[in-house]
Amino acid sequence: GPSRSNLFVCVLPEWAMERDVLGLAAPHGRILDCRLICHANGRSRNFAHLATASPRDALQVMRGLRRKVMSMDPTDARYNPTKPPKARTIQVDPRKAEMADMLAAISPEEAIELVQMVCQKGPGQSGQISDQDRDGPG
Repeated sequence: GPSRSNLFVCVLPEWAMERDVLGLAAPHGRILDCRLICHANGRSRNFAHLATASPRDALQVMRGLRRKVMSMDPTDARYNPTKPPKARTIQVDPRKAEMADMLAAISPEEAIELVQMVCQKGPGQSGQISDQDRDGPG
């Protein structure tokens, strides 16, 4: 997505697919792309990259998904009532390399809100993923 507008959605449930992340994020802002990050064997690494249309869209998505519990709808074909899929409280953060540019592109009030969202994590939720984790080796 455009620089200053990229987010990482972390702590996704094992079952989450790109369509699940899109379904959760789309009501909150204009999403250009969603990519689930996977291991070489195709298994999810439990986070996704979201490209939004603008820094303001990124902030709106962060607001909308803040402390959101991602759970599977019981009407989903993948749902197994004898072994219900686990839900997780997801984490959303801007791409670290774009944080300064994102802050510069929004109002001072919004910038304060963004910094507070990124800095105020629950216990054990740093929300930070290294650039190597995000972009893969090399």
